[in-house]
Amino acid sequence: MLPAGIAAYKHRKEEKSGIYSFEIEHKELSVEFEKKFKENKVAWDSFIAQTLSYKNVIIYWIMAAKQTSKQILRLKKQSWQVKN
Repeated sequence: MLPAGIAAYKHRKEEKSGIYSFEIEHKELSVEFEKKFKENKVAWDSFIAQTLSYKNVIIYWIMAAKQTSKQILRLKKQSWQVKN
């Protein structure tokens, strides 16, 4: 690493570290949500065919919602993006 990069790393703020989805340990869909997702076979097959990085972003987006109702809404939104 160049000296400027080392200096920037030393001056980073810890509270700003680990806040992005790619920095956080990967989450998984709950068993219940995975079952609901699989009910729409076309959407599930399309989702499974995506790259791992895309799947991680979508799963994080769904599971990061604090309220279960919001998680369900996000799951439905993801499922509806695929045309049957």
